[in-house]
Amino acid sequence: MKKEEQKEKKKRNYAINTSIIAICTVIVLSLFMTASTDGETEQKIEQAEKTASPELTRTIITENESKASITEVASSNGWTTIKYEGFEGAFPNDWVLFGNPTWDVDDYRPYTGNFSGWCAKGKSMGVDPASNDYLNDMNAWMVYGPFNLSDAEDARVTFYHWTKTEFGYDSFYYLASIDGENFSGWRVSGNWSLWEQTTFDLSDYYGEPQVWLAFIFQSDSNNTDNGTFLDEILVEKYIPPGQTLQVSVSETPDPVTSGGTSQVTVHVTSSADGSPVQGANVTVSVTGGSITPTSGTTDSNGDFKPTYHAPTVTSTQTYTISATASKTGYNPGSGNDTITVNPDGATVVMIDPSTQTVLPEGSFTVNVTVDPAVPIAGVQFDLSFNASLISANSVTEGNLLKQGGANTYFSPGTIDNAAGTITGVAGAITKPGATVSLPGNFAAVSFTAGTTEGTSPLALSNLIVGDVNGNLASITLNDGSVTVGPICLGDVNGDGQVNVLDMILVGQHWGETGTTPGWIPEDVNKDRVINVLDLIVIGQNWGPCA
Repeated sequence: MKKEEQKEKKKRNYAINTSIIAICTVIVLSLFMTASTDGETEQKIEQAEKTASPELTRTIITENESKASITEVASSNGWTTIKYEGFEGAFPNDWVLFGNPTWDVDDYRPYTGNFSGWCAKGKSMGVDPASNDYLNDMNAWMVYGPFNLSDAEDARVTFYHWTKTEFGYDSFYYLASIDGENFSGWRVSGNWSLWEQTTFDLSDYYGEPQVWLAFIFQSDSNNTDNGTFLDEILVEKYIPPGQTLQVSVSETPDPVTSGGTSQVTVHVTSSADGSPVQGANVTVSVTGGSITPTSGTTDSNGDFKPTYHAPTVTSTQTYTISATASKTGYNPGSGNDTITVNPDGATVVMIDPSTQTVLPEGSFTVNVTVDPAVPIAGVQFDLSFNASLISANSVTEGNLLKQGGANTYFSPGTIDNAAGTITGVAGAITKPGATVSLPGNFAAVSFTAGTTEGTSPLALSNLIVGDVNGNLASITLNDGSVTVGPICLGDVNGDGQVNVLDMILVGQHWGETGTTPGWIPEDVNKDRVINVLDLIVIGQNWGPCA
């Protein structure tokens, strides 16, 4: 009873970084008979108790924060090796060790090769397992991490251990954590005096950007034995092969003033499900101006955000920002976007959005926006477009000149859908002395797309911007365009996803025929017939649009 009382007394909470470690382990009790080395028969027990307060007292995360990034090695079958330890080379390499004695390499009992790891070999109190058992009152830790499982669909640790301890009092643990403080996993105690291969399932940690792994050996103040030997440790994660990194590039603001700056956002997602990819290596370049920094890694939102520095220009210039992304387990991807640099001191008149894609026969609106460099009182423009692709419906006044509650005069101009023009759109403030200096939407133009696919320019001309004295303001002009066609191949309903909703629309037009290729969006392959070939194209492009 005295030993049992001591055991109960020792069940107390210990802090890691002033936190209680909660070991939430699955209860497993496996009883079976094996032969011991001396030929006697004894009961061999693996015990993984649910323990509220094991004796684990070390700070992990603070000693591990400055570690170099982990190098992952991908195989062709989707499994990526995060860490392999065979104890044949330099040790502890990137393991973090605690306790004295603690884990170290020894040649007494390898599973394979010439060496294995033993729980009581390391540091000043370490002993030789050939002639010594482990010591009393041990608390030896061997910790690896953090490593990234945010992109994993499966993960595991496999290893071999040889363990012989005082059953129930001295134990070997293998545990994991998402914060370097609170660990959970399995406890092994008793006679395991044959090498055992063990798999530690890390399914509880899928999606976590930081995970730590710990091997721990603890002993109480009475009775010792041979302890635990470790060999052939392999930490792996599974990323389905064939995934490709999708890269998009955007800037805020765009356009940017000569010599100014804009934040660039490179967004990286997986082609499998469109989810953001953390830890992708991104490189960015630009055809004019500069980017800082030019490389980095994506955050938990899949974003890398460098800064664009615009050059000094005397006329409006457009430059291309390009980004490439790579990560182990994925096919690399790339993307680009253009950014406009306007000369300093010029009022900017632009089509907004500058580009868009609409479905055949779909309705859409473009705005003519103005960003004044000086106070202004009136605007005039003409707009041209490809009449074979789109037709104009109406022009309505926006909020630009009405800021501050001013009265205005507005003429919607004349629409000529045969010529593809809107002429004489004009507006002015009718309150004497009133001006506007803040950007706004001068006019909204409503269009309808035709049935023919293609890209129409949206070109401004005869543009006049005047101040309160009737003087012309210096102008920078940014035209736009609109593309008529599917958002992406197979996206019949234009929602940015190729899925069963698009299949339903094809089914609703099954067997119909047309006189021109792609006469309706459901004619996905443009062969004038709605049939199984259109469904095949949808299936081949399944998922989010790139």
